[in-house]
Amino acid sequence: MIQRKKINRQTLVILGFFICILFIVTAGVGCLFGQSGKVQDEKYSSNRLLVRFNPNTSIAVTNKILSSVNGTIVRTYSTPGLNLVELDGGMAIGDAISLLEGNPNILYAEPDYSVHKTVTNPKIVKDQKTSP
Repeated sequence: MIQRKKINRQTLVILGFFICILFIVTAGVGCLFGQSGKVQDEKYSSNRLLVRFNPNTSIAVTNKILSSVNGTIVRTYSTPGLNLVELDGGMAIGDAISLLEGNPNILYAEPDYSVHKTVTNPKIVKDQKTSP
């Protein structure tokens, strides 16, 4: 027959305390090194948009749409119809998006948000794996 030890309240409180400390330290290490996992400041380019054209849109129609916002395609992506468009004129991003989204040949248009990759410090990960 297996005997069970009775855990007293003081042991549970101490165990809970250490679990909380471990959680705080683990979360805090990421914050100390800028690893919050959030997109910081959600900033976007003042002259670039991600625009997805209907894949069946002709080149002539695409060029006409681009000229309406003084835009040029600077990059194409593997997703059919998705392009990075640079605005050459002084049109505001919001105005260009409104104009483009009103066109039935545009599936969507949105700002080109800046995204920053978070890199984990390999030394910290190594130390965490080797510590008892």
